[in-house]
Amino acid sequence: MADHDPNDRPAPPAPGASPALDGAAAIVGLVERLATAQGRDDLAGELGDLRTSLAVAPVEVLIVGGPGQGKSSLVNALVGAPVCAVGPGGVTTATTTVRWGDEYGATIWREPAGTGPAQPEAAPYGQAVGLTTASTNPANRWRLRDVELCVPSPLLERGLTLIDTPPVQQLWSPSVSRVISAMGRVAAVVLVTSAGAPLTAGELDLARLAAAACPRVIVAVNGTGTYPAWAAIVEQDELLLERRGVPAEVVPLDAAPYWNDRGGLAPGPDPGMGRLASALATGAVLDREQSRISSAVTEAFWAADRLRLRLWAEQALLGDDDAI
Repeated sequence: MADHDPNDRPAPPAPGASPALDGAAAIVGLVERLATAQGRDDLAGELGDLRTSLAVAPVEVLIVGGPGQGKSSLVNALVGAPVCAVGPGGVTTATTTVRWGDEYGATIWREPAGTGPAQPEAAPYGQAVGLTTASTNPANRWRLRDVELCVPSPLLERGLTLIDTPPVQQLWSPSVSRVISAMGRVAAVVLVTSAGAPLTAGELDLARLAAAACPRVIVAVNGTGTYPAWAAIVEQDELLLERRGVPAEVVPLDAAPYWNDRGGLAPGPDPGMGRLASALATGAVLDREQSRISSAVTEAFWAADRLRLRLWAEQALLGDDDAI
């Protein structure tokens, strides 16, 4: 299997909209107009750049786990669309990035033949989905670096981007090492494990590495609809994580995509899937938005204060006792 470096990623398409970011941009825009009115074109330019930067940005979440744990089914259930192939031949052999798009679309990135950069190739959506599995792309013989899928899912509209990775077989293999290095730049890591047995030593090591690199780790215990004793397994997993000192949220769920005659309904009726979707939408995405908004509003406040001081100084020179 060709090595995929999750750190080497193409520029993503523009996601959807965020009312919170739009509101912050409006505040910055107001101060920008005040700066323009006072002839501070330099400050207005800085504020204009700040306002433009408050667009929806990708918030990446890495989906990891061993073979047969249901990572791809979980991604399908989250977005309400068959973005990842599942079944006996559906073992993931290439990284799949699922992000927002106004309509379904796909781009394939292959490993370059030489030292040059990877080049994008537009592909039919269904064909691109099929190229990520062991049945059609065994050992990644097509040398795919990444298959990028755009999906009009409400969960993704504010920038949430799901990265489904090939199953972890050996923790210290070169390909897994690249996934581990990518954990430091994503907003969250979701480790998918089975509700049929406690976390293995390898899974605990993977969770520990994720927690050391990423501020948010979620352990998705998959199979509550299949294994009657899942609650006991969840308790064991929580105890094992606590003993290892891993600050991870444990979410029991049943990652079964839910469909009706009109298509997929995300994340379906399973309460665990709803909890996971909420954790990603409100935890990962909103945390990133709030951090950006706080920084931008603080900069706008100080810019407004500089304008106020300048106006105060000008009015003081004019002898205006009612100066600001």
